[in-house]
Amino acid sequence: MALNHILSRWMKILSLVKLKNTGSPEKMASSLGISKATLVKDVKMINKIIESNLWEGVVTPIIYDKRTKTYKLREQKGRRRGYGSPSKE
Repeated sequence: MALNHILSRWMKILSLVKLKNTGSPEKMASSLGISKATLVKDVKMINKIIESNLWEGVVTPIIYDKRTKTYKLREQKGRRRGYGSPSKE
């Protein structure tokens, strides 16, 4: 699979998470045209990149919220979150 295709999919995942428009993992995977397993792997890889500081200050790691059954960006006090949106303190 072309790297460009994967990166494009990761950007869609980040956009959906930032917009709080993921729905359930199954629904999100279906809307992206991938399996739930691929979505979970993608989220893990995105988080590895984020946590490696390559995207430091740009976006926070993605977490799964069991209460709402959706993905969201982890909030961090004192830091900016998700594409420059100010964190809520």
